[in-house]
Amino acid sequence: MHQGCFVRPLTVWERCAPSFRERAHLSAKIKQDMKRKMTMTQRVLLAVLVLLVDLAIFFFPLTAVFLAYIILFNPLWFREFLDRIDRPEES
Repeated sequence: MHQGCFVRPLTVWERCAPSFRERAHLSAKIKQDMKRKMTMTQRVLLAVLVLLVDLAIFFFPLTAVFLAYIILFNPLWFREFLDRIDRPEES
């Protein structure tokens, strides 16, 4: 069977891959962008942004959320817990 006439469809990479000229232009643009230095203001803003994201993710006030849940929904198990605490001990 002769397979020389079969034309395979292009893969996604082959359809989307940039040409050599485009790659050269992109790499030159990346090199140009890398030459720019961050100002001190940009560094401070980036550091503050990182701290705020860290606080937002890792400092989630679980006790405040739990207290809000107790106040809003007044679950029966919490009421029973309080009644059990207030009950005098029987000896």
